[in-house]
Amino acid sequence: MSGTDTKLPLNSAFAGVITLLLALVALPQQATGQIWADATVVTVYVDATSTAATPDGTTWALAYTNLQDALLAVDAAPPTPGDPVQIWVASGTYAPDVADVGTLPAACTTDATDCTFAIIDNVAIYGGFNGSETSFADRDVDANQVVLTGDLATSTTAFAKTVVTCATGCGVTPTDAAEVDGVTIKKGSGGSTGGAVLVDDGDLTLNLGTAFQNSATDGGAMHVSGATGGIDISITNSRFYRNDASNDGGALFLGNPTAASTLTIENTIFSGNDAVGDGGAISSLLANWAVTAMNNTFEDNSAVDGGAIIFALGTLDIDNQIFFGNTASGAGNSINNGTAAAVDLDNSLLDDSGCPTATVVVTCTGGNIFSADPLFTNATLEDFTLRAGSRAINNGTSTGAPSADIVGNTRPYNSGAVDMGAYESQVGLDFGDLPTG
Repeated sequence: MSGTDTKLPLNSAFAGVITLLLALVALPQQATGQIWADATVVTVYVDATSTAATPDGTTWALAYTNLQDALLAVDAAPPTPGDPVQIWVASGTYAPDVADVGTLPAACTTDATDCTFAIIDNVAIYGGFNGSETSFADRDVDANQVVLTGDLATSTTAFAKTVVTCATGCGVTPTDAAEVDGVTIKKGSGGSTGGAVLVDDGDLTLNLGTAFQNSATDGGAMHVSGATGGIDISITNSRFYRNDASNDGGALFLGNPTAASTLTIENTIFSGNDAVGDGGAISSLLANWAVTAMNNTFEDNSAVDGGAIIFALGTLDIDNQIFFGNTASGAGNSINNGTAAAVDLDNSLLDDSGCPTATVVVTCTGGNIFSADPLFTNATLEDFTLRAGSRAINNGTSTGAPSADIVGNTRPYNSGAVDMGAYESQVGLDFGDLPTG
């Protein structure tokens, strides 16, 4: 979404858009490098406007018209073992295709809402193409937006329960890496788990995207769980807008993996997400999670406990965050933590009056700014850049900070210090007030 988009009403009737790693929207963001840069890569092409009589995905002229067709073809006849596949997707809107069930869940043949884009090992999906590029560097995810939607063309009322799925060991080794990059995922209603994305026993990288208006019982946009081992998830340069959960985790719900698991979140915005239960943006009520959050913005999320985040077990390390306008009808507008959680909050700006104290005191070592307004350019229009005079400017830490912000601006700007939040201010040096805690 651009800074000129107005906020739209939530629609919890949308069925699940993605079972997978992540729901993403094309942003005017930084370009990122391809995974498997040194490997022999097979490219498969998808273009909704393709008129090829016998598409095989080998060129833009022979592109598949639906992402589902490309995934099914790669699954049925994978390339040489060890050769990864990149699926280049041209601008357009794509929904799971009930007509081509292939290896999809059998229920998809009788119930369209069970159809999903099932991510395959060793496959990366990249949006942002116009259908003529010969080089990955030529893509533009802002100009050529790719939308993965749960709004099924087969019915005016049917919506896919999950749009993207990464399951059963998807991407669990470096040679089987899985990535979704530069797409928008919306109108997913995942039933009990993950309206936009469901990750079940898989490792995923999610980059340059937006999860928008998705709903589920737990994890309105994304649900992560695992029964056979640890999980590693990376979410970068993305946006979770106006997703809702009828229970916990308006945007993201972390389930209970059977082994130690990690989640890294950088340069990501959580805005307008809601949970009827706990964790307006993020809910982690179970063990085995080690979460690192760096340079993210949490705004206007709501829940009973933990307006932005509820974290009951495991470890949560937070630096360079902005928490503003989040609300809890119970305890913890910004953060609610449990008796067994180790939560460390540093170098962040909050509108809380002090270090969050819901249930157990969060450890606030230093560098935090409390009772502060970050001075967003226009939060109503979802423009979370920082105005001159913001106390979030030049008051972050460079330790562990990403080298660029959500749109590719270098951190720090103009030899200053790193800013707090997803955006690095371009308004010039303004050191603001000193941290208060």
